[in-house]
Amino acid sequence: RICNNLVERARLRQRTWCELARHTVTLDCRRLPPVRDVGYGKALDFWTHPDRNLEFNVFLFIIDGRFQVIEDGIEYELTPGEIFFLKSGVHHWGLPKTLPGTSWRWIHFFDAPTDAESLKEFGLYPDKSILLTPEHLDFKLTMPKRWKVSQPNYYASKIKAIGDAYKSQAAHRSLIVSLKTAELFMELHQEAVHSRTENRNEVIVRKIIDTVEMHGGGKLKSETVASALNMNYNYLSGVFKKKLGVSITEYHAMVR
Repeated sequence: RICNNLVERARLRQRTWCELARHTVTLDCRRLPPVRDVGYGKALDFWTHPDRNLEFNVFLFIIDGRFQVIEDGIEYELTPGEIFFLKSGVHHWGLPKTLPGTSWRWIHFFDAPTDAESLKEFGLYPDKSILLTPEHLDFKLTMPKRWKVSQPNYYASKIKAIGDAYKSQAAHRSLIVSLKTAELFMELHQEAVHSRTENRNEVIVRKIIDTVEMHGGGKLKSETVASALNMNYNYLSGVFKKKLGVSITEYHAMVR
């Protein structure tokens, strides 16, 4: 019975992660994010987020107050220093809960034409290569859905600089804005990856579960798991057992 509960708990977690995955913004490291527009908003009274389903992604940075938005039935109340991504093609709206005086900056950007979903997640370990090759960019960045930044003033100035570049008349305005946005997203991703170890481990466990269940009826070699995640098997095994209380081999035996 305990084993069955462990399996059911793992499957429930996997289903939850899969449901939220389509709300996650993924960037292709080989391409710049094509920025549509950049702006600043401030609520003079209780404000309601527009009801819409957009063809582009929305990046938000909250400066002051409390910002409310609902995406696909999930309500979020964002506070100063938080960043948030609304996924293109996912219905979002609001209620009159955004407080008067709330201010925020936003960046609207398109998904670049890409097959990013087929790429592996950007490596968690330093790259010690001397020479760089095109293959070093064959990765994706899965952005944190919501994140409280460690240095709000620093990020506020970076996002303001992107807005200033957007309003400028520079000849290379579109390129400058997309470059600055890519740099911003890279820094946010780097901060989240290094700070949210638990969340990173949950992603690892989810991928291990996917791999194990794909081979549920047959043999599963340690090399198969390591290759699927492009990581050391001993490390993966330790993370898995710490999170679920059973080894990868024990879990495989449960689902067979």
